[in-house]
This record gives sequence, C-alpha cells and structure tokens, in this order.
Amino acid sequence: MLNTLRKNYVDKALVEMLVAAKKDPTTNTIATNLELLLLTRWLDEKKQPLSIAHWLSSDKSGQMMDHYSRLFKARLSNDNKP
Repeated sequence: MLNTLRKNYVDKALVEMLVAAKKDPTTNTIATNLELLLLTRWLDEKKQPLSIAHWLSSDKSGQMMDHYSRLFKARLSNDNKP
C-alpha cells in the first residue's frame, strides 16, 4: 500500500495525510502503521533527519520527527557495532 501511495504522492503530501488521518479514531491505526512503514523506508533510504524535517512541518506536535530521530539514532548505533 505504501508503495502505491508513494508513486502517486510526494512524501510531504503523505505526511500531511498521515497527520490528518491519525486525528480520526477510525483511521488512526492504519495511519500509524503507514507512518511506521514510511519512516522505515526513509531509514532504508538513509535519509538524514534534517533532510526530512521540512516534510514534517505539518506535524505540529513534532511526534513524527521525534519518532524518526529515535529510529535513526538506533539504526546508526546498530550500524556502527562491530
């Protein structure tokens, strides 16, 4: 599903949709799952937190950026282990 969405929407638009969908109890679960998939995809693409910060401006709470930063740091520390 995420691949289809990314073929039709830029990441900034996806972030805006996910932020809005997470506010509605009927779409919160799927939006949260899609968010995790998107964040994981960004990690796989080795996107730096600063490079995605402008996409996350619609997330006024900063939750998505905090989540991505934690995932990024965890991935970075795992990649640097011998």
